[in-house]
Amino acid sequence: MPTTPPFGSGSYASPFGNGDVSLVGSPYSMTITTNPSLNSFVESDTPTYHSTYGGTSTSVGPGAPYTITVTVNGVTFIQTEPIPAFNRSYLLSVRQPNFMDQVQQEVNSNACSWSYGLCVVTYILAWSLNTPFLRSLDFNQSLNVSDRVLDPGSRAYFAFRIGPYAPASIQQYSSFYGSISDLSIKHDH
Repeated sequence: MPTTPPFGSGSYASPFGNGDVSLVGSPYSMTITTNPSLNSFVESDTPTYHSTYGGTSTSVGPGAPYTITVTVNGVTFIQTEPIPAFNRSYLLSVRQPNFMDQVQQEVNSNACSWSYGLCVVTYILAWSLNTPFLRSLDFNQSLNVSDRVLDPGSRAYFAFRIGPYAPASIQQYSSFYGSISDLSIKHDH
């Protein structure tokens, strides 16, 4: 089973620095800008679960274009992907038999469809088992939620791979998980 190389090793690459300094505990922000209604496949549209997805790594058709902006310790990485390998959005709001409100946005860049080149995998997953925060299952809503509402397991994930570029070249990568202190969903009219 592969393991993540330590910061500063030959296999470590990051858009947030050269790996000489650990970024554990660093402040970060992450934004994924997309339009879920442009995903080609509606997986579910029920009163409790609304989910769409698409992308070149699926058999259902294109995924919605997206832009991700991630800032760690004051260093910003931005990627715009017009033809993603994967884009999935969902809203879940269940009241019976157990309560849960949940949102997820996941995107994978197009190079994630093959073994070479820049691959970025990112998701934001937030939920509450106690406090309702979704007003509806409409992707066109705006809301702000704090960590006082979200369960502690709510998280953001960012993975970055810049290789290999040719057979036998070195794969360099890094990834992080982050807790969520504030979650915003914004609909631009």
